[in-house]
Amino acid sequence: MVQHILTQADSIRIITSYCDAIKSKQSVDMNDVQLLFMGVLGILTYCLKKAKELQNKGFQITPAKFVRIEWYSIASSMVLIFAALMLKKEAMTIDYASHFMGFCFFVIGYAGQNVLYAILGKVEKVTGLRIDDQDKNLDSVQEKEGTETK
Repeated sequence: MVQHILTQADSIRIITSYCDAIKSKQSVDMNDVQLLFMGVLGILTYCLKKAKELQNKGFQITPAKFVRIEWYSIASSMVLIFAALMLKKEAMTIDYASHFMGFCFFVIGYAGQNVLYAILGKVEKVTGLRIDDQDKNLDSVQEKEGTETK
């Protein structure tokens, strides 16, 4: 019980000092490697949560099997982290942005692919096109072209 209270007190102290740094406009600068690490930490947190959910549903999952299943999700999060690293200088022009960069990269790593898929879902809904449908159409066009040349 005492240890739990100390942890909460430490958390409150850390948050308070962070807020004081924001009020005094001290920059909490993180270099690109640290931001990349925060993003990867977000991806790792997402993967652990997802693996635990699968395990609770009764699936026997190993890390290698999980990576094979979720590779596209992990890869899309990495792409978003690298894109965010390239856009960091533009984001730094916003007031107080430097104070939250580490947290933002963690969130991008953790939930980036969900946000990306939500945006793509909206685009599909508005346009009425699905990427899978376009691939099928491309395959049928290639098949027709192949039969016409024979």
